[in-house]
Amino acid sequence: MIINLLRNALDATKDVSSPQIDILLSAGDTAILTVRDNGHGITDLENLFEPFYTTKKPGEGVGLGLAISSGIVTDLGGRLTAHNGEGGGAVFEVQLPILGREQEAAE
Repeated sequence: MIINLLRNALDATKDVSSPQIDILLSAGDTAILTVRDNGHGITDLENLFEPFYTTKKPGEGVGLGLAISSGIVTDLGGRLTAHNGEGGGAVFEVQLPILGREQEAAE
């Protein structure tokens, strides 16, 4: 899931003169991983996580990465969201619950 977000950010910034990808990790009640880029942004937020939705050219992707990533995060009790950044580019945020000592990670 993390690799998919980073690859999408790399693809989005390949035509930018000064590409930038920021990765932020914070923790509070949940762990939050944010991947932000200065690429072209997201044109269709409504269908972004739908299987087989892609803006890539044929042969560059089949449109399953974000759908699978969203499913993984949901299965772990979290959520994956996306929006356009204020200054442009895309922002993806993964929110996951923090396991306490009394809870065990799935095997």
